[in-house]
Amino acid sequence: MKFNVPVLLLGLQILPVLSSCIREDLSQCNPGSVNLLEMSYLGDGTTEIFHDKISRVDMYVFDSRGTCVSTSTLPDDQMASRIAELPPLGPGDYHVVCLGNPHNTIVDRLSSGDYSQIVFMDRAYYENSTVSGNDALYFAAIDYRVTAEDQRRLLEFESSHYYLSVEVAGVPAPATKSYDHPYIMVSGLSPHTSFENEAGGEMTEYLLESTHDADRKYLSASANIMRHSDHSAVDVSVMSAGGDTIASINLEEFLADNPEVDCSRQEVVIPIYIEFKSGDVTVRLPDWYVEEVNPEF
Repeated sequence: MKFNVPVLLLGLQILPVLSSCIREDLSQCNPGSVNLLEMSYLGDGTTEIFHDKISRVDMYVFDSRGTCVSTSTLPDDQMASRIAELPPLGPGDYHVVCLGNPHNTIVDRLSSGDYSQIVFMDRAYYENSTVSGNDALYFAAIDYRVTAEDQRRLLEFESSHYYLSVEVAGVPAPATKSYDHPYIMVSGLSPHTSFENEAGGEMTEYLLESTHDADRKYLSASANIMRHSDHSAVDVSVMSAGGDTIASINLEEFLADNPEVDCSRQEVVIPIYIEFKSGDVTVRLPDWYVEEVNPEF
């Protein structure tokens, strides 16, 4: 499940400053050619919301053989202007991949030469630790031919995550005294996403960081998860402090019952409200989400 190859830890160590030329043969550099990317993210509308959603971008440049020839974190001025500048490159064909918001994200298999095998994931997953969620990740890729002429191309980002929110009301009291509180587990999740922006990997489970109000019998948690393709494999479970399942909701069934949640959109909130009352369990959309979707109510 884990890849025993060199790892690039983004957001966790200082990246080297780009050299004046990537290739050993400096004669291949073309310092007079400026190659720019205008970064854009429109979400599900027509208004530019790049700065609302993306605060950091890491850039990877690959040559025509799939070899990574440059990695960098874009400086503040390029983020502010939304104009990213490629490093000095010799004439030729390149593939550029950019990740938005990789604050606690690791990129693995960078030297594989296969974009479907290069993957990014939460650091805890790579280290085989308990995963509570992912960064709010965004992805962009473009083929770029460097010539002697200056160029400026549009680079459009798309989402690489869903936002999951779970609220539990009327949480049953534990059968025995416990200093721990109930928690929320999500299983069947895709742990990583490729450099083709496709989620995959051996299905895993996340233990969400939750807030528990014992007096109100209220439990809540939220997390970003990868944009998996198989909703039927995902179960959201309320667990007792002792590890017993109190309630379990299949995500595919929940989405079928609540078509207001459209996972084909870029910005997706999956809100699940679970209520224990008089021995019954009710699962529905929370009131705040219904009011946002139907503001006339």
